[in-house]
Amino acid sequence: MITSSSNGAGQDPVRTFTLHLKLKVMIEIIGPDQQVSDLKAVVGKETSENHSPTCRAKLIRVGKVNCVFEAVQSPYVKTPQAGVGVRYKVRRPFAWNAFFF
Repeated sequence: MITSSSNGAGQDPVRTFTLHLKLKVMIEIIGPDQQVSDLKAVVGKETSENHSPTCRAKLIRVGKVNCVFEAVQSPYVKTPQAGVGVRYKVRRPFAWNAFFF
């Protein structure tokens, strides 16, 4: 039986602990410095990228918080796509995820 805590959250303490542990492990295994290092190794490479107007982009620059991508023509679309050449920012963890997850 799960009872509410004094703060009214009422969450299962085991579930809360598990979520915190998973988050801690993810941060320790793939920390920000490692993400920056990994991303710098793939500058100039293309990947599928959900924020791109063409759903395909090339990594241009890596920063501590954001990365800059440039939309490129998708290899799966034979007609010219609107938005090719557009540059936009993506948060570093999302950029890392696009290449390595």
